[in-house]
Amino acid sequence: MILHTAFEGAGAAEEADLHKASDLATRMELQLGMGEGLAYSNLKSTEQRDRARQNDPVVAARVERLLAIEMERSREIVTRFRLAVERIADVLVQKALIEGEEVRRIIQEVSR
Repeated sequence: MILHTAFEGAGAAEEADLHKASDLATRMELQLGMGEGLAYSNLKSTEQRDRARQNDPVVAARVERLLAIEMERSREIVTRFRLAVERIADVLVQKALIEGEEVRRIIQEVSR
């Protein structure tokens, strides 16, 4: 039986958004000095960062905490800009692509 961690998400492990976010959060915690601890680890690959989360419950908890904080922040942003998000989604449904300038225009219109 294969157990999946909360860090893997859906889809191909290294392609899943949650896995990418977990990898970045692990780098922030262990390599970039942006985490709760002062330790530094020179983890060069995604596999090494995966093992760090799997083998060290403290690292796993810190990464999960960071992901939870950022999830809440993203919810607040989407809630605050809900109308803009809905309009952008409508454009994406119609055209499957939206340019950055159009996104900025929609956000400015809704923010007025």
